[in-house]
Amino acid sequence: MSEFIAWDESFAVGIAGIDHDHWHLLQSLGVCYAQYRDSPATYAAADFLSDVHARLAAHFALEEKYMRRSGQPDLVPHQAAHAALLDAVSDRMEDHYDNDQPFDDAAFTAFLRAWLIEHFRTSDAHLVAGSEVP
Repeated sequence: MSEFIAWDESFAVGIAGIDHDHWHLLQSLGVCYAQYRDSPATYAAADFLSDVHARLAAHFALEEKYMRRSGQPDLVPHQAAHAALLDAVSDRMEDHYDNDQPFDDAAFTAFLRAWLIEHFRTSDAHLVAGSEVP
């Protein structure tokens, strides 16, 4: 089984708690994706999307708490980027749940991978170590 997104040191921001949480997020998304891919009859697209949303929301809450506590200057645009991704996942959930549209897992996972990698390497790379993650 290949990883959803393999950890790469270029994702590290130099803040131990954030780096660990990024690693953990990738691992947990990988588990969700493997469950969906290997058992779509029991772990449906709706479950996969719901779990992805929950894991992203939990990670974003921790990261934003760190940013608030350490006085990060880019908190508001960072929160907006997080909210935009959560909205995109919610939109796919709504399309699947309410509009009975088929779930294009290849397109969704490619989108999510690209977003996370870009976000880690750009927006999160600008985090400034000020205090450890609470």
